[in-house]
Amino acid sequence: KIYHEGARLVSMFIISMGIFLVVFPDAILGLWTGNPIFSASVTPLLVPLAIGTMLNGLMNMPFHLQIAFGWTRLSVWSSSLSIIFLAPALFFSVSRFGPQGAAVSVAVLVVGPVFIMVPLVHRKLLRGEYFSWILGDVGKQTGIALALGGIARLVTDKLGITHAKEMWFILPLLGAATLVSVAGASGFWNFIPLHRKGSN
Repeated sequence: KIYHEGARLVSMFIISMGIFLVVFPDAILGLWTGNPIFSASVTPLLVPLAIGTMLNGLMNMPFHLQIAFGWTRLSVWSSSLSIIFLAPALFFSVSRFGPQGAAVSVAVLVVGPVFIMVPLVHRKLLRGEYFSWILGDVGKQTGIALALGGIARLVTDKLGITHAKEMWFILPLLGAATLVSVAGASGFWNFIPLHRKGSN
């Protein structure tokens, strides 16, 4: 129970922020740099890097589960294989597709541990809990964040909201709405002692 609560808490912050980077990469870069030309050139790099970083962050709880049980061999093997595959993947992708190829390669290499290493962790340490993690702790929050982010993107594009001043006002509101919605799906209020006391 504690493991899944921690996983949902981690997912709440990582997914809500990560999905927003994926859905609004140009707007966020534009606000940050103030240079629309530079932002447009870097946007294709941000999306795969944001996805890779988000997936890597979601593996925090399975990784700490291994540490708690003193079982580090799988992580060592996974990291070693990632290093072995990363070098040729970067060489091939950068030579063919440039910086975007490097960003995609990094993201793809993170997908493997999520769908290979994490199931092995649960099979050995928490048998039968992988689908609870992937669906309940990660999948539900991802679906809500994607839906809200997608709707927000459609609305802003439809209304033609692209000016930096408008984005400064709208993006924080949309981000807060996404965070609150994902928090509800994660059972965030159950982590608050006053709420627990009142519900008993």
